[in-house]
Amino acid sequence: MVCVLSKDVKVIDGEASITEYIFNTAAAPHFFCIVCGIHTHHRSRSRPDRSCINVSCIEGLNLEDYNEVISFDGINHPSDV
Repeated sequence: MVCVLSKDVKVIDGEASITEYIFNTAAAPHFFCIVCGIHTHHRSRSRPDRSCINVSCIEGLNLEDYNEVISFDGINHPSDV
């Protein structure tokens, strides 16, 4: 994930295939692709002015090109510790 100001985020393709899911607290809406199910992005709980983007959704981005990639299992949220 990379978190940036929400005002700087623009979906340029496939917006019709994105659906919103609101978890229990409703503090951080999450967005998923209705075709493949991947989590594309969400609004940050701790910084609501920011959107966090699943960089695996960015075409042409190779995570192996970056040294400081933190692996996240998708189950255990850092704020839940």
